[in-house]
This record gives sequence, structure tokens and C-alpha cells, in this order.
Amino acid sequence: MSRITSVDFECADFQAIRPLLVEGMQIAVRAGVPLLSILVDQLGISEEYVTQRISTIFLDGKPLDDILAVVREGSVVALSAALPGLVGATMRRDGLLASFRSGISFCGYDTDASVCEGMITLKLFNAVLDEVGPDLFERGVLVPATEYQRLAGLVSGIPGPNIVEGVYRISVKRWSCSERGVSLCCSEGHKAPAKKESTGTA
Repeated sequence: MSRITSVDFECADFQAIRPLLVEGMQIAVRAGVPLLSILVDQLGISEEYVTQRISTIFLDGKPLDDILAVVREGSVVALSAALPGLVGATMRRDGLLASFRSGISFCGYDTDASVCEGMITLKLFNAVLDEVGPDLFERGVLVPATEYQRLAGLVSGIPGPNIVEGVYRISVKRWSCSERGVSLCCSEGHKAPAKKESTGTA
């Protein structure tokens, strides 16, 4: 397993680390369990938010309707609020037009996914990005050393790298509200409702 170096920092510009959420970030989870369990029990997002706000989900590149589908280690999960247009309506989870993309929808794995401690890649888009992203950065996300070097050069507050290989676990210990760019994550009105307790680790 790659060496993991943990770094906590104060972030004054959420916009600077926003692209990482779109490109995909690694999250440590207990895999081989339903997606709903990962989002609610491990990442601390409320079930109400998952069922009512996250309307479009892709699992390993395929649109997903069943949030109880099992997610295996190494999977890529993309979460989004409602996407615009006809394509967006077609991709919407359990939407009226979902039957039109039945040929590309996620229908499960060919083999059983074993329960294990592992990683998944999580991608966030549009409103979900701004509402869920800050909480995930507080819990901690994993980035390769090469990506960390890039972030350290772009984001004020991230200390310079002390290793050139392995993985960094980065977490925001405090958001600075002095910048308009992080106003979204400083307002309770814009944050995803969190569960009162979370048993997972990131």
C-alpha cells in the first residue's frame, strides 16, 4: 500500500480546490455495501438529501437508479442534482424517461463484490458539488503526491510537499469566510443536511 501522509490546512478559497471534486477524489470507505450505506452511514450525508437532492447518479460510468446497488472497491461514483435538458431528464434516477436508456443503465456486477476496506473515486457536480464538497474536505480526501504538488502551488494554506511519491490525505480544519469564494461552505443554508452521527472514516 502506498505511503499516506496526512495534512490539515485552513482553506480561504473553496473555488481553488473545487476542480478536484469534479475530476474525482479518492475516499476511504468500507466497500462491497450498498451505495446508500456509503453515503449515509460512512460519509455522513442525510438520507433525505440523498433521496431528494441527488437526482442523478453514475456508477462506473453507467446511470444508476437503485441507490441500494452494491459498490465495489475501486468503483467510480458520480453524484449530481438535476441535470438540464432532455439528456438530463433521461439520466435522472427513476425518472419518467429512464426507460429510454435502459440499455446503458447499471444493472449490477458480473461477480459478487466482497466487503472490504478500500477506496472509491467520488465525483461531484453542480449544486451537489457546493453543498457536499466542503463537508467531504473536512472529513479528508486522498490525492496522489503529484496532484498534491499541483494543489500546493495553487491553494493558499496548503503546505509544500515533503514527499514526491505516495498519497496525501488532505483535510480542511477550518474554512476562512473572508473570501467570497468560500461563502457557500460557510452558510448552513447551502450545506447538505448531515446525519447526526457517522460511523465511517475517510
